[in-house]
Amino acid sequence: MSRIRRPTLVILLVIAATTYPFNQLGAQSWVQQSDNGSSSAEVPLPPAETPRWQGHAVALGANMAIGAVSAGVVRALKGESFWRGFVRGGAGGGIAYLGKYLATQDFAGSRLVGRQTAAVGASITYNALTGRGTFETLTFPFGPFRFHHTPDGNRVTIDLVTVGGIIYALSRPGAMFDLENTLATSSIVFSADTIRRRANGNDVLGRAVGGVVIYQGAASMLTDIRNSIIDHEMVHVLQHDYAGITLGSAFEGWLAGKLPEGIGKPLRYFDLGTYSVLELIPRALGIEERDTPWEREAYFLVEELDTRRQQRRTN
Repeated sequence: MSRIRRPTLVILLVIAATTYPFNQLGAQSWVQQSDNGSSSAEVPLPPAETPRWQGHAVALGANMAIGAVSAGVVRALKGESFWRGFVRGGAGGGIAYLGKYLATQDFAGSRLVGRQTAAVGASITYNALTGRGTFETLTFPFGPFRFHHTPDGNRVTIDLVTVGGIIYALSRPGAMFDLENTLATSSIVFSADTIRRRANGNDVLGRAVGGVVIYQGAASMLTDIRNSIIDHEMVHVLQHDYAGITLGSAFEGWLAGKLPEGIGKPLRYFDLGTYSVLELIPRALGIEERDTPWEREAYFLVEELDTRRQQRRTN
């Protein structure tokens, strides 16, 4: 443990320094007005103005730090080089952030290209975590499936969190499958009359559950708002992919190897979503949902695109 204590302390301080500015990326929202002028629903929109270079530097640094520290510490605990795991894990986190950036750009196929680019980054971090070669295992998510290319051959696993997201989406009033956006994102996209209502009475217009995106059907009347909602939720999908492919797969693969063969072998065909317990930490600390780092990142990344869409509406 002593061999990782000093570098771990240093990197944790780096993480604190790079992620602290997220406190300046406040999660704000437009409020869509009903006919009588009362507020009826919140629409995800960019935070207060922050220099773009600073915001990207913070977000990139945070993504790289998460991958670097997790891979470095795990490899050191295995008696291997902390710094080799650190560098490779950080590279994967950086590529994953590039994927998020591409997914929130305004070119044909951006969401599909962004998701798969982020998946390559997640695969690199996973390989660093587990001591594999940089590109030894590559994972690509499509809907509820994850396709894994490995030296031992190709295999497919089922993402159970996304399966749960499909069930949740179908339970929403007026749920309709959106084939066009599903093909454009490689996620599963639904529209619904109602998703859920906040305590303040405002309707939530978008939600991501695993690899599933749900947007309120009323928003489809306004193309730019619908696209902003999907872009915002796609960032959450990519965050889910990264956590599931890296931390989830590494832990669940280890767990399957420890269980009796009759139980462990079937688990190899499913991604359980064990990483989801980490989402409870902000709640335990009293951090509101809209103030979590993953929400701030999603709001920040859609800022430029929303600004361009607003300019098009006014021109």
